[in-house]
Amino acid sequence: MKNIHRTPRHLEKEREQLRRISFQRKLRKIVIGVGIIILIWFFIGGDLGIISMFRSIRYREYLEKVMEAEEKKSSELTQKIEKLSTDTFFIEQVARTKYGMVKDGETVFLFPPEKPNSNK
Repeated sequence: MKNIHRTPRHLEKEREQLRRISFQRKLRKIVIGVGIIILIWFFIGGDLGIISMFRSIRYREYLEKVMEAEEKKSSELTQKIEKLSTDTFFIEQVARTKYGMVKDGETVFLFPPEKPNSNK
């Protein structure tokens, strides 16, 4: 007698193919998902990511401002050196204000700086 509960071979092969196709689809989705996660990580969080790029841009802007301030200081100091080496009036002014030097017999009167008057 024949076994009634047994399925024909071609149906078993079809089921096996469907299982393989289903497994391949699941595997493909997993690989694509992991790939997307890796790409997102590199674009957003990695060393070359967007966040790192914005930090670098902000730091560069900060350094440019610092550099401008230092160049301005350098220019002012260069001008001051030039004045101190050539301008005798400026040398006398610095000696009087910064070091409190006075000429013989000279009386110095110091007045407090004027405060801005808000009633005007």
